[in-house]
Amino acid sequence: MYNRLILIQSFLKPSIAVILDSNEIYSVLLDVEGSEVGNIYKGRVTAIQKGINACFVSLGQGKSGFLNLADVPPIVEIKPNSFIMVKIKKDQVKGKDPQLSAQITLAGKYTILLPFENSIKVSNRIEEKDTQEILVHKIYHIREKLSQKYSEIKNIGFIARTNSKYCDAIQMLKDIENLYQTWQKILEDYNKSNYEKLLYKDESFAIRVIREFFDSKTKVIVDNKDDYLYIKNYLSFFEPEYVNCVDYFDPLKAKKNLLEFYNVRIDLNDFIKTKINLPIGGYLSIQHTELGTTIDINSGSYMEQTPQETYKNYNLKAIKEIIRQIRLRDISGIILIDFLKIHDEIEKQKMYTKIIEEIEKNLKEDKKKVKIWDFTKLGILEITRERTEEENYNKISTPCKYCQGSGYTLSPKYQAYQIINSINSYIVKLVSSREKNLYVEISVDILPFFLEEYVYNNYDKFLHDYGFKLAVRTFKHSYYLPRQSKYKIKALQNFSSFDSSIEMDFPKVGDILELEAWYLRETHSNIVFSVYKRFPIIIQHEIEPISEGVKNIKVEIKKVIPFYYIEGYKIEGG
Repeated sequence: MYNRLILIQSFLKPSIAVILDSNEIYSVLLDVEGSEVGNIYKGRVTAIQKGINACFVSLGQGKSGFLNLADVPPIVEIKPNSFIMVKIKKDQVKGKDPQLSAQITLAGKYTILLPFENSIKVSNRIEEKDTQEILVHKIYHIREKLSQKYSEIKNIGFIARTNSKYCDAIQMLKDIENLYQTWQKILEDYNKSNYEKLLYKDESFAIRVIREFFDSKTKVIVDNKDDYLYIKNYLSFFEPEYVNCVDYFDPLKAKKNLLEFYNVRIDLNDFIKTKINLPIGGYLSIQHTELGTTIDINSGSYMEQTPQETYKNYNLKAIKEIIRQIRLRDISGIILIDFLKIHDEIEKQKMYTKIIEEIEKNLKEDKKKVKIWDFTKLGILEITRERTEEENYNKISTPCKYCQGSGYTLSPKYQAYQIINSINSYIVKLVSSREKNLYVEISVDILPFFLEEYVYNNYDKFLHDYGFKLAVRTFKHSYYLPRQSKYKIKALQNFSSFDSSIEMDFPKVGDILELEAWYLRETHSNIVFSVYKRFPIIIQHEIEPISEGVKNIKVEIKKVIPFYYIEGYKIEGG
């Protein structure tokens, strides 16, 4: 009997994992950009800032990170231009450099390896003293046994993770040995390298989800064949008896995507809504700011016999949705919750105690560290939740250029994913039909992000494999500006029945064109974009960098894939 269901949808982008507990959504994880948390680098100290007790570290290839000196072990000496091994502690957030730590750790399924310590510890979430003693004893004896094979392992420390309570000695031995072998490869690579480089890349998105959320009462369904095989191999190493808990879902056969098939509705637009209606009436107002996230409770027309009962009961009933929103949006950092106020001091303190008890109970099994501080004198509940990467809210949104940053809209990169998903959905639904020509119109502000994703992920092969043709154009000027939707898709038996000019207007290899091209800092560094007769063009340039903005250039067409991909090269002097 399965109490938990994990759905991993990575056939479509962005990859999304939905964890269901007792048929209710427990958590939603997104892999829009690809988190770097857990990756280990050989870095070089470029500047030491004693005033803030920190330094900046070059990671190679133009990347750098911020290292607080409190996150440096005593045995590591920090000097300008010296090399140092660092781990990504927190992803780049809101334009800030990623946070680094020189306190290296390697996370396994049941244990965490501590290469610079010689201690054996237990997760703070394991509160039972007898269980703590058993786990310490178990790791100590495993380390002693492995020291016959790896003499240096006696100098390595380990932490028993929360789910180590449910594993046997053999599973833990496999985990510890695997972590130690991985560490030896990292150390060897570090000592051989004479420059900054990536030494270790943390597990894929799908494996990270399994590592954190899978247990003996979990069923996993995944729609990507590669991820399916990775997960099977991962479980066969640690828990071979549960390999059959993983199933592959073929969206082409089902003619539906994974979440649709299981009637799980995830509208990512909900993650950026500021108003969340509650089934009992009233609503939550959620605001994301630089300081943190504020959640305000509004009771609306909800009413009981007395104001005191109204406020107390409404507050308690709202907690379930507050916890749900924290997990769905992956809200982290400082969280300030403004509950409805009771003026009677004795009743107010009783209500505060009950609210804290309920939130502690609901967040007890949370995968991130949570601390409930208390109510302030103004009646605001303060909570902090560990932040390791961008919140789901920030992953899919960007400051709105039309309101000078006071609000948010979906980022163009995410909207490009939406277009690709729509194209893929058409392919899934029409794979057996005669309508195998897809006509897509896209707004010019999303076009570069769509092209970069579509081209660099070889979607032309995907189209070819299933016998589809694609035509891509920008919107007509006559109706682009007032449109709410940023794209439209139409399935056709042939393009000429819709627009006979498509083939005639498409440029040919060898054509020389004079175009207005634009370069965007967020996209590939040696590419500029343009439009010719509403067809998009990718332009490679190797002569001089083109600053962000628009420039008139001369282009020779080098490659065409009718009727959606045109590649040109900037002509010298053009």
